Amino acid sequence: MEIYYYQEFAFIKFHPKIHENHPEKYQIIGMGLSVGEIKKLLNTSCKIILDEIDKSDNENIVYAFFGQWYDKDNEKNRIASKRFSLYRKQVATFFSIDKFFHSEEEVVNFYCISPKKNKKFNKQVIKLRNELANDMSLTELFMTEKAKEDLLGYE
Repeated sequence: MEIYYYQEFAFIKFHPKIHENHPEKYQIIGMGLSVGEIKKLLNTSCKIILDEIDKSDNENIVYAFFGQWYDKDNEKNRIASKRFSLYRKQVATFFSIDKFFHSEEEVVNFYCISPKKNKKFNKQVIKLRNELANDMSLTELFMTEKAKEDLLGYE
């Protein structure tokens, strides 16, 4: 698991350790994990985020996931990736809405949370969305073919 910081965002990424040097390590699927093992992996990710929140002096960090899409998502004509759907379900369950802000943008497979102490949360999310809107080549990297077709009119 890796955490990449960009401005006041902490992007959570993970991949199988055996693929550490693979250029597409975040896109590799088919590791044969059971549903229970996948849930355990996501739960561990959430626990690491909680630990990071507890250790951080900065209450204004937003913890974010981009749910990588796969060819199968495009084959099944999905707007949101399967990985995004799993993140959304796990993160929404793990981080209660009474203690954390939540925001999602399904078409770019983006889900984020921040502690309620973060009074800048809405402005931070709007700023990131504007940055993505201003760089469509970057934004498209996070979109399935169906999302590009529906939102951008691509065919």
